[in-house]
Amino acid sequence: MKWKGLSVDERTYSSVIGWFCDQDDIDSAHTLLSKMIVKGFSPSVATYNRLVFAYCRQDSVDEAVGILRAMAERGEFTKAFHLHDEMILKGFLPDFVTGFSPAIVTYNALIHGLCFLDRVEEALEILRGMPEMGLSPDAVCYSTVISGFCQIGELGKAYELKIETEEKAIWWLDKDTYDSLMASLSYEDTYSSVMNDYSAKGNMERAFQFFDDMSHNDYLSSYDAYSVFIVRNFDQWKTQTETEHVKTSRQQTKQETINAT
Repeated sequence: MKWKGLSVDERTYSSVIGWFCDQDDIDSAHTLLSKMIVKGFSPSVATYNRLVFAYCRQDSVDEAVGILRAMAERGEFTKAFHLHDEMILKGFLPDFVTGFSPAIVTYNALIHGLCFLDRVEEALEILRGMPEMGLSPDAVCYSTVISGFCQIGELGKAYELKIETEEKAIWWLDKDTYDSLMASLSYEDTYSSVMNDYSAKGNMERAFQFFDDMSHNDYLSSYDAYSVFIVRNFDQWKTQTETEHVKTSRQQTKQETINAT
């Protein structure tokens, strides 16, 4: 971009964006930021800061969060987290339903960005780390990561997260996410793969839970075929259970003998 024969660099863009923000002309500032990015420039934290807090001053925090989401989708996570922390410290609340935490909203944006880039394992790490920040991941966080795992074909991990939402009583998991996951799991190859994985790990309790979940929600296209699969693995589950019972009994008898001497 040139103006009167002069090349416009990153510093020039940032200065003009800042000037627009000072004039409360946020639309022009945002438009110029978009052009700056299209031209291949990477806005600094200071440049993003001017625009984000210009929105905040006008009670447009949802637009500010949208900028964080876009940053995350471009992989600018360090900058996004920096701005996220500043928003929390300055006490800006999103214009959403009362009770939503601003931290939750911005974490959702960052998790969405990672999943958008197929960096789902990193998104899961952020989700797992939220309790350490005093935050409880909500249904949006879980839905986003579950959809991310479905997108990269990790349906077993997606199903485990679905179970986790039920155990933590996050029952309002996004319906579209739930239906998409269960429909994907209903394909015979996928279903068998998940069941084989549970069986190989000796986790027959989860295998039966998976079967029960699928069959009771009418997601199995060939109930008889899958029933045969369950029957074939029942002996393994029974033997495993009996072995564990015998082992526990022996340990208890040994301990009782030691205590009696």
